[in-house]
Amino acid sequence: MIFFLAWLVLIDATEEASFFCMMKGHTYSRIDQTFRALIGQLLSVPVWTVTSLVRYIGRYLGAYNCKCQELNCLWDWKAFFAPHVHERFGGFATSQFGSGMHEFVLRKNRHGEVRFWARKHAASSTWLPDDGGYPVFKSIPTGSPQLAKAKLDEEWNRTMVESTVRHWYKYMTLRPSEKTQVTSDWEERFAALPTGGDTNLLPRSKRLVWRALPRFNPIRGAVSSADHKPSDEIENPPVNPITGLGRSTTQVAHELTEYRERIRREAGGEPAVFQTDFLFVRVPSGELSLHRVVNNACLYSASATNITFTTTEYAHVPQPNVPGFWGHFHPKLNPRYDPCDRKSGTKFVRHQEIARAHVVVYDVQVFSKPSPVQEERGKVIYVDAGSLRALSAASADHPVPCTLPETHSSNVRGPQVKRKQKSRATDGAREEEADVEEAEGDASEEFELETVRSTSRVDKEMEIQGCTPAECAYVCTECDWEGCTVVADHGAMCDVRLHNIGADEDPICRSVANRFLRMPAAGMHKRRLLALADERQAKP
Repeated sequence: MIFFLAWLVLIDATEEASFFCMMKGHTYSRIDQTFRALIGQLLSVPVWTVTSLVRYIGRYLGAYNCKCQELNCLWDWKAFFAPHVHERFGGFATSQFGSGMHEFVLRKNRHGEVRFWARKHAASSTWLPDDGGYPVFKSIPTGSPQLAKAKLDEEWNRTMVESTVRHWYKYMTLRPSEKTQVTSDWEERFAALPTGGDTNLLPRSKRLVWRALPRFNPIRGAVSSADHKPSDEIENPPVNPITGLGRSTTQVAHELTEYRERIRREAGGEPAVFQTDFLFVRVPSGELSLHRVVNNACLYSASATNITFTTTEYAHVPQPNVPGFWGHFHPKLNPRYDPCDRKSGTKFVRHQEIARAHVVVYDVQVFSKPSPVQEERGKVIYVDAGSLRALSAASADHPVPCTLPETHSSNVRGPQVKRKQKSRATDGAREEEADVEEAEGDASEEFELETVRSTSRVDKEMEIQGCTPAECAYVCTECDWEGCTVVADHGAMCDVRLHNIGADEDPICRSVANRFLRMPAAGMHKRRLLALADERQAKP
């Protein structure tokens, strides 16, 4: 069994295989419950043939959701694996070492080798061996197994068994018609036995037929079809969300972006829907508008057919004399919103249970520009020309104008934007983020689309904290801050030039993490408070 399960992992029929053996003596508690009921039923009826035995077993075990099927031959797995395995494993049974091994797992490492571990109990804290596991195969089995040979006639005394059965015909208390049927059944069975144990001589209808095994292909999303294909919902997420020492939120965001792009490239079924995606959605009331996915779009269900999610609706401010969605957008305010009444909903209009039937255009690309209204601060978003062309192809009510408006003139060839992890949101984005945080379970990762522009901190005056990372806490509140100027911005860290430094010391500090830097305004405010406190203490 170990070799068979390891082979399934090796050929990628499954990602991992494991099995659990019950403790010694388990047959007296669980399995015998089934057999005791079966034996009691079989003792109450006459069983004259193997055919009737199979029929009765299937009938009585049906209550336990069991089926009984007669196999005329088996695959020869022993001969199939023998040239390819290192050696037979042993030592699992009860012995002086304890009650034996009861849980086993087989996995493939990054080199394609299937390895095997075992442990005494499901609650055991370690596996044996405690290193890379036992290698199972020294070479890869190819092809398919042959039919196993049956025993030779003389090995199971075929002549004696057949004569014994025939001798019992006269003792069967059956009506003539029933007796004829029973004897006919036995004689047909005897005649069908292969000569010399060669199962290849069996009739084609009684021989096993090899079929290629399906390969493991996890379905992104819950079970949604009638054939109940498996789901990877209970598996670990495809992107590791955990951050800590040596892994930042920037790395998680970068891996998430790569994963989304890969899924969209490889998508062969339904288009993927991810958290924070923009979509053109036609709600059940019939209104078409821009929406942003804010909840319930988990990674594993991105390509699921039956995915449903929550969106925030965006209001459109059209451009003068330009029909269609060529104006700018902002989150649509909820007119019934009352911060003191949770039943009034969220600050912005939300739509629950949005499904694929409501989506008109997927993965709508947007870009941001300063608001055209002088009284409004911050930026607003526009839909990319490429996405608006896709909307025009999906809906004849939204044609593309002959001359694109000035706001989209630099956007003719598609979205000239990049995805950047949000660090400082615009006022409108802050409001939307606050709205998203109001609902439990909403996505914490928010991305903003910005035009490609420089956000470098080079030449800015900042303050650096004089910490020793190996000695200070991750967020230190004891070390002092001093002035510096940024000379190189590497994103997650900077190179800075210290202001107050001795002549014999190097003024450049390289690769300073962002957590050790701050804008000087915060330091000035803190110094004012400290000076005020010292002044009050100095007064008599």
